[in-house]
Amino acid sequence: MEKFSKWRDNGTGIAPYLPHAKSKSYGLSSGTLGAKIDTPISLILGIVRIPVLLVFLLLHILIFQWNPVCRRLSLSACLYATGVWWWEIGVERIRKSTSNQKFNAKLPKSGDVIISTFTSPLDPLIYSTMYDSIFVIPQVTSTGTVFTPLGLFDTMAAAVSLPESNSHKGSYKLEEIMAKASRVKKVIVVFMEGTTSSGRALLPFVPLPSNEPLAIPGQSKIYPVAIKYNPPNITTPIPTHLFTWAWTLISQSSGWSVRFRVADAVDPASTKDIMGTIAESLTRVGRIRKVGDSLNIQGKRDFVQAWNNNIRKG
Repeated sequence: MEKFSKWRDNGTGIAPYLPHAKSKSYGLSSGTLGAKIDTPISLILGIVRIPVLLVFLLLHILIFQWNPVCRRLSLSACLYATGVWWWEIGVERIRKSTSNQKFNAKLPKSGDVIISTFTSPLDPLIYSTMYDSIFVIPQVTSTGTVFTPLGLFDTMAAAVSLPESNSHKGSYKLEEIMAKASRVKKVIVVFMEGTTSSGRALLPFVPLPSNEPLAIPGQSKIYPVAIKYNPPNITTPIPTHLFTWAWTLISQSSGWSVRFRVADAVDPASTKDIMGTIAESLTRVGRIRKVGDSLNIQGKRDFVQAWNNNIRKG
């Protein structure tokens, strides 16, 4: 869309905030017999999956969330009920044929830190099925960058919303959150982009406070992780209602596939530009490009305003 060319990266031509077109299941073209049949199938699937998903969610909230193992299992059941059926976990420089012991040794563990791409409410849900997680989304305020630990549902809500510029309740230093996560043996997942993209590119990281170099507690490691989806229209680069997004999720007749890519752990002690190294790792394992600094959180706010104005003009 040429009217939004202002929000294309000058170097790559990528528009990270343009939403993906609604996918046609199994690659069906609009107007074909298959596409016409697929529409009522999607409607039926959505209607059937809603009560199943609600039952799993209710069981999770009332019973299973209090036990880490049961919590991950119940959330996995929720994912399966929505149509997320196929997963592929990859580790950088480790072949799939490698022994499980060597493969698992390269995966994040309790107490480690994950710096992740951020594209969809599915991201925190997927992490919660794999780890006992604490989520962090940095915010830029008038007083600088602040960090607030979030739970699963708050993080999912943040994935369909614009970042709030003046809200930073319960903010801490990133190192304080990391230390707490390490003590309670949780994995901390940090979405350093600060907001969601379409998954076409890596957004500029929210800058760390200049007087607070990143320090990792104890034996913890930092793992860059990129998550990608197929079809990609489950991403939420522009704000939407969580229920609207959930309907897209449960009514996709072909289901969804997830690619979970883990880069080599990054050692802050031996790396001068820690965030630059992490960004490079994410672009490498995610097979994406990094866009310029103008496409930051404020750039997204400007884009969303232009997008909404265009919709109103119709």
